[in-house]
Amino acid sequence: MPSSGLLGQPVVFDIDASKAGSGNIEIMISGGEIACSVQNHGNYWFTASFLPVSIEYHTIEMKFNKEHVPGSPWRITIADAKSMTVSGRGLEYVQVNKTASFSIIMNNLDPKQFAVSILGNPVVVRACKPVF
Repeated sequence: MPSSGLLGQPVVFDIDASKAGSGNIEIMISGGEIACSVQNHGNYWFTASFLPVSIEYHTIEMKFNKEHVPGSPWRITIADAKSMTVSGRGLEYVQVNKTASFSIIMNNLDPKQFAVSILGNPVVVRACKPVF
């Protein structure tokens, strides 16, 4: 389950219900105030997503056959990307097998509530060490 998301960008999470067997999955975002869409990939695998509309904690409540899924509800921190600044050489050009670094300045946000994902084609991240 993601721990954070950005305002106006979909929060996406996968659901593996393959060991649960047949039944009904219910997902409610922030008490049902925010719509959640679910894609069925077959074999009890699903992808769910919702679009945060405010900068506040959102809760994801999930039930299977009307019983809470272990860990539910989850609390997701939502931030506005405009309140963050990212800079550094590691954003522009990175040599293979060389360390790269960049900085993220998060105004009035707790950095421990967020995860950094490095995406590309192809990208392999061997170690990502946040420094607080």
